[in-house]
Amino acid sequence: MSNQEVTPLVPREGWHVMHLFYHVDHAQWSLYSDEEKRQAKTRLTELVQEIRATPDTHLLI
Repeated sequence: MSNQEVTPLVPREGWHVMHLFYHVDHAQWSLYSDEEKRQAKTRLTELVQEIRATPDTHLLI
């Protein structure tokens, strides 16, 4: 994520929701070494923790 301060957009009524869908290219994933897979999983975990630390933000995976 960026170190830039971002002004959040807050709706006047209701909740705002964003649905993002991703897929894993299993053929490409199988080419990675065990260490590369571990590093990728660690980076994803860190990103999820950073997003979840944002106030008023919920991330479900």
